[in-house]
Amino acid sequence: LLLVPLFLAGCGVPEQASLGELIERYSEGDPKAATELVALLGRNIARDERAQVYRTLSEDGAKAEADLRQAANSGDDVQREHALALAAIHKFGWARQAAVKALGDKEFKRKHVGAWVLGELGDTGNIEALVDLLVRQPQGITARETARALVKLGKGSSAPLAARLGEVGGAARGYGLR
Repeated sequence: LLLVPLFLAGCGVPEQASLGELIERYSEGDPKAATELVALLGRNIARDERAQVYRTLSEDGAKAEADLRQAANSGDDVQREHALALAAIHKFGWARQAAVKALGDKEFKRKHVGAWVLGELGDTGNIEALVDLLVRQPQGITARETARALVKLGKGSSAPLAARLGEVGGAARGYGLR
């Protein structure tokens, strides 16, 4: 048994690249590195490592756009959350559609991120989707982020929200009145 690790080390089993090496390959334009970085968003890695991956992709996400788009529609809630947020930061053209899809996905538990994305994009065409979400989820972080997004979208959100305020309950009613 003691010889197994030595045997494996000599058999050409590839070592996993360090995060620093992976980021360097990404910065050099390696598409495989982009895929690996985006995959790390959904993995159970140390908080500082996830922050480093997120920071790298937020500073230069264009090389990872295709991978982020795929991750924004994945079944992994953590990876999807980060991919949606990065899509909003970079204002990718598909970000709105992915966020609206996330809001309607019953399996996706982090709907507050979809609301945040719609607010960040600044498109007033998102107001109805946000008001609908506030009616459906009037409590917690989702209600708070939805209200914040509506405020960020400006005065145009007032009339649609006022028209449905009677349907809004919980904390969201207070958010809506503010």
